[in-house]
Amino acid sequence: MWFIWTARNNSKHRHIMLRPVAIIRNIRYYIATACTTDLIKAEHWKGWSSLAQDFHVRVGGCVRTLVSLITWSKPSAPWFKLNTDGCRSNQGLIATGGLIRDPGGCVQLAFHGFLGEGSIIKAELSAILQGLIICKQHQFFPVWIETESAVALLIINSDHSSWELRHILTRIKDIRANHPTFITHIHREGNAPADALASLGMQKQTYEEITCSTLDKRIAGLCKMDQLGCPNMRIDRKIINR
Repeated sequence: MWFIWTARNNSKHRHIMLRPVAIIRNIRYYIATACTTDLIKAEHWKGWSSLAQDFHVRVGGCVRTLVSLITWSKPSAPWFKLNTDGCRSNQGLIATGGLIRDPGGCVQLAFHGFLGEGSIIKAELSAILQGLIICKQHQFFPVWIETESAVALLIINSDHSSWELRHILTRIKDIRANHPTFITHIHREGNAPADALASLGMQKQTYEEITCSTLDKRIAGLCKMDQLGCPNMRIDRKIINR
């Protein structure tokens, strides 16, 4: 429905011909990416095994619990790393959070913000944009961006978004076009400080930029664990083929 909606908006507002083949291709790419990053899990296909086969997704076999260790990685000099996150409350309110760290893992600046009502995708993209704006202001480049939102990553890489998000995506692309960056996905377990900052933004409902010396003690502790290379445990339920 997302890709049909964006194609419809592009047709109506940007006069780009609606092409069913392109919509289907984008859906297949999204499903493949979402399954790879565990955004879509095997149990989500329950009752739809034939459809899963059409998308080359294996859902047969026995369920096993897999435990893995996720570690945040320091960027190589001269790169900085920007980790971001967005959150959404049950009332539909959204907030952002993120932080920029140097090759030694030291926090240069952190931020959290409150955006009012909106979608989780708007929160995730807004967090990336705000982080890039701070990087531009302080010349924290080149920068490696990490987001735990596979959907936000897909939208940035494929340039498919709703009319509502078009201005955010355009600003992200403008900054990236003029500064050295690359962007990757990270699991939630490796993104704990950014997750905590987004929660703080929801709690305080304000925008704030924070230095290393004024970081919340809990967030500072999470950053220290990352700096020391302490892993976090991730538990997945996987379908293992017989």
